[in-house]
Amino acid sequence: MLDIGYKGILGLDDIHFNPEMERWWKELQDGAALGAYKTYDITEVGHFSGTGIVDFSGLVVIKK
Repeated sequence: MLDIGYKGILGLDDIHFNPEMERWWKELQDGAALGAYKTYDITEVGHFSGTGIVDFSGLVVIKK
């Protein structure tokens, strides 16, 4: 997504489903500052096995 200059929003399911997905989600979170994107774990309002948002647009606002 970074390589092609994507400026949208990516929705992810099952980010806490298994160790591989947990690891990948952590990699996304760790790379957010360098990649100029934001990650949001919205599992509490999403799917029980984990729901995440990766915002490449800079337009997402999460209110609690």
